[in-house]
Amino acid sequence: MASTFNFLLMLISLVFYSSKVLAELTSEQKVIALDLHNQYRRPVYPPAANMLKITWADELADQAQEWADNCTIANNPQPYVSGFGRVGQNFYASSESENIVRRAIESWGAERELYHENGSCDTEYACGHYTQLVWAKSYKLGMGVSAQKCSSDNFPSGMYLVVAYYSQAGNYLGEFPYEKGIPASKCFAGSAPGDDGLCWVTDEAKLKDTIGE
Repeated sequence: MASTFNFLLMLISLVFYSSKVLAELTSEQKVIALDLHNQYRRPVYPPAANMLKITWADELADQAQEWADNCTIANNPQPYVSGFGRVGQNFYASSESENIVRRAIESWGAERELYHENGSCDTEYACGHYTQLVWAKSYKLGMGVSAQKCSSDNFPSGMYLVVAYYSQAGNYLGEFPYEKGIPASKCFAGSAPGDDGLCWVTDEAKLKDTIGE
């Protein structure tokens, strides 16, 4: 397996407000997380021929929640989750818990302005959150938010941490996030064109055989 851009996934976005305590994601937050991820994946430019629709995985969410509660952004090596293999990660930090899931994903999506058609970023480390967000083969998502403000040597004090886990992991050296082309025109085996320009998973076992763990 190719090496991954570990440094691209180490970045966090810091936003300063005030706070309240959160637990694991609510049903509403999960819907927001999925909707926003797929909203960013759908209209990519250049268009994507093989962009999979992301769905929720409780197993990934459980692990992301545990990571968030440990208040650390050290992700080398990338975590391994049984049944998923190595997973990708995105991080976000804020001193305000209100709308934190939405703000996290919107901050990752905003890095689109730094991404170029040739797969490069305006500056080094600048758009790793975005490329993971729109990595075509990443079709499972789980997220967690630290239950209280972090206060550890591994993380800025007084901040909530948002962690997203992705399977498959993205940001592989030498690979573009997706194949360019007419939307959903080259869906992987085990997926089929949906009515939203994304490739919907129809046979997960076949899909895994096609793209691997």
